[in-house]
Amino acid sequence: MSAFVEALAHRIGRFPAEGLADTKRQVNAISLPSIEALNEDSRLFLQGVSRPQTQARLKALFAEGLQQAAGDAEMQFGGVLGRLG
Repeated sequence: MSAFVEALAHRIGRFPAEGLADTKRQVNAISLPSIEALNEDSRLFLQGVSRPQTQARLKALFAEGLQQAAGDAEMQFGGVLGRLG
């Protein structure tokens, strides 16, 4: 894979810098959400995560090994959620 990445970087590097910058700016303009949308998403997330039922679910997930190096809860997330109900 590193050979592929190296070849791709070399190929992209041969394009004019201004063209790359213009392309990146345009891709970002059509694919990045607005600040308002990000703020609303953050507000809704915080609202949802502060609910008692969400807090209880998170506590149970952490007990199952979520975000722990020794656990594989992320790799078995569907099964873990199924067990928790």
